[in-house]
Amino acid sequence: MKFRYIPALILSLLFTLSSSCPAGQLTFAPLPMEQKEKVLRQIAPMLRFVEQDLGSTITISYHSDYATILSDFQTGKIDLAFLGPLPYVELRQAYPEAEPVVRFLNGQGKDTYTCSIITGIESGLATLQPLKDKGIGLTQPHSTCGYLATAHLLEQAGLSIKQSKFRYTGSHQEVALTVIRGEFAGGGIKTSIGKKYAHLGLRFLAESKPLPGFLLVANGKTMSVSDIEKIRNSLLTLKPLTNEKHRVLTRGWGKNVRNGATTVIDSDYDVIREWLQGITIPSQGNF
Repeated sequence: MKFRYIPALILSLLFTLSSSCPAGQLTFAPLPMEQKEKVLRQIAPMLRFVEQDLGSTITISYHSDYATILSDFQTGKIDLAFLGPLPYVELRQAYPEAEPVVRFLNGQGKDTYTCSIITGIESGLATLQPLKDKGIGLTQPHSTCGYLATAHLLEQAGLSIKQSKFRYTGSHQEVALTVIRGEFAGGGIKTSIGKKYAHLGLRFLAESKPLPGFLLVANGKTMSVSDIEKIRNSLLTLKPLTNEKHRVLTRGWGKNVRNGATTVIDSDYDVIREWLQGITIPSQGNF
């Protein structure tokens, strides 16, 4: 009699396991460029759209630092990520299975963006020169517009970031706010985010050349080729800048993803690899 209950026990165990790790569920990680609630609110509608063609549920896994996103991606805890150029290049170098899916467009239909060094109007700074003796606010070590772009812009002006005091604030938003409050004489920031706070007293001292834009990256080890292609096709079919129906559909999406997408290949980001030559990005600030 007791052997007849073994299959039932096994079935019960299998049901428990499938309930705790549901099949067809993917995990997505956004970059923490602004406040958590704002990031989640902006990205969720896009994921709901992608789910329709994919046939899978996508959950959001929010991390406050870039390093954790890159680490969790490599250990299979993240299936999809929204990354900037530097995090993508770093991830791809350590983990070749990171597959670029699409690159997102801005409101002008461009798939590029720039980084800037900002200062507060009340600082009285008109050039980069005084920054070598003053504090600079940066986002995070793995942020493109953080140490990497700031070092490049200072170098173009004949300066070295190694001669400057700097500290990481955690996000582009915090860079803007701390500079406005006078906690730093300058800051490295994504230009479009800096412009949101220009009316509060920001001045732009330098701006980089256009860089390849933010992209969606898939985990080739945890996702099938067909699922990656489904996501790519879903996003590439949207033309919200020219199609009114698509514009209405994406109206509630975040600014970084609502304008459509374009194709992307790994070599698009070679400019970041060039910038990284001879650069060692510190994990902590120096004051």
